[in-house]
Amino acid sequence: DEQHILAYANQNPVTNLFILGDLKQFGFDKDFQTFHGVKKDGNLDALMMRYCNSLCIYANTLTKSDIHYIENQVRLHEIKNINLGEKTYDIWKKTAPDFVGKVIETTIATYESTSESNIEATVEELDFTEIAEFLAVGETIFGKESAVKEQFASEVLSGAIRPYVIKKDGKIVTIATVTAISDNAAMLIGVGTLKEYRGHGYATDCVRAIAQELQKNGIIATLFYSDPTAGKIYKKIGFKDFEKYYLIEV
Repeated sequence: DEQHILAYANQNPVTNLFILGDLKQFGFDKDFQTFHGVKKDGNLDALMMRYCNSLCIYANTLTKSDIHYIENQVRLHEIKNINLGEKTYDIWKKTAPDFVGKVIETTIATYESTSESNIEATVEELDFTEIAEFLAVGETIFGKESAVKEQFASEVLSGAIRPYVIKKDGKIVTIATVTAISDNAAMLIGVGTLKEYRGHGYATDCVRAIAQELQKNGIIATLFYSDPTAGKIYKKIGFKDFEKYYLIEV
């Protein structure tokens, strides 16, 4: 039940931020999100969440039978990727050495600064009326199509995501989004600044301001990175490596 899942996943709220965030947002009564568990001595010993075409797995042990069950879920729901924290991935490698998939390694970092740094730019939550501009800026920065406006707006209204901005010259120049929000952790994604406004530390100010706000509310700010150069920047802001995290593309 929900309380058993919450208790088990909260043993490591950073690794399980997707599970906890989606459970908080969508609950149990959605066809696109299901939970599967293995009990040992009456307690959960492994947990899997299916969210649409993705799986998140957190486990103390995995047997060959568990792997077969996961493989059946992959086929049944046309799973595209499997998400695993470092501990679970080490178990996965030993139990499922023949599983075919491209493994992408990233690092989870958590904000652990104990002192507030000066933030020069004004960082504010996105006004609902500025969603179209926010998405347009995102497309310009990242060079790819942003989320559908209606879907993005729905997620903002529901609290599933919290977008932040920095404005200069009357327009949005820096953006960032908080997602996978649970009672204990949340993730920063999509941080970027328009090219003509780079070099002023706006993205750094944005990340630091959000991380400090989350910290004040008892929430661990997390982010993922795979580029060592980006990692160095995040560490200067106050983030520390937490663990490796793995995405298996099926």
